[in-house]
Amino acid sequence: MKFISTALLILLALTKVQAQDITLWQGHYTGELKSESINGKTNFYPMELKIEAVDDNTYKWIIIYGKEGDSARIERNYLLKRTDKENHFIIDEQNAILLDINLINNSFYSVFEVQDNLMLVEYRLSENQIDFILTSSQGKTETGNSTHEGEEIPLVYSYKTTTRQHAVLKKRL
Repeated sequence: MKFISTALLILLALTKVQAQDITLWQGHYTGELKSESINGKTNFYPMELKIEAVDDNTYKWIIIYGKEGDSARIERNYLLKRTDKENHFIIDEQNAILLDINLINNSFYSVFEVQDNLMLVEYRLSENQIDFILTSSQGKTETGNSTHEGEEIPLVYSYKTTTRQHAVLKKRL
């Protein structure tokens, strides 16, 4: 088991990642966000994502929740900024928060923690749509960090996933 884990890590480190074209992501996407919690509660919200080029290295990344004209409508005006590393970007929330986001095989991935909630976010591009998936987890617990049958077991943190959000956002043509 230890050999397989080590071999996998070496293989991943040696794999050359090619820069991906994000111009295909540009557009205005709309759909419905389904939010499900561990206690069985489900809610639905209109959702939009607008991606527009500012220049070769910066894109407007605007996430909108709610219907147009609704007083509860929330618009989050972020910037997606290319870094000097291939397929590594920053989401600039324009409020002193900068989040790492990486492009792997037509999907953007971001993992961050806010107010003791671990967030895993994925935006997956396919033909004329983006699948958005967010999971939120809480309650970090420690496990491992011991010796088992003579093998050193590393410290592992485990989280309880409490919320899953999913939206299929269709590109307006």
